[in-house]
Amino acid sequence: PFARLLATPAQTAALLGWGPPGARQAQLAADTARERWGLPTARPAAIEEIPAEGMRLT
Repeated sequence: PFARLLATPAQTAALLGWGPPGARQAQLAADTARERWGLPTARPAAIEEIPAEGMRLT
């Protein structure tokens, strides 16, 4: 079984061991999403595990 985690792009790069190139790629992806689609930049927060049944956003 796999865990589904809610994490920022930077946290994801660190968790997966991508190193500096992966961290830079994750940052560029977040910057592009903000510039093109107006998505907010994720703030550093604790990583959360998402339950198998999903989660409700409010």
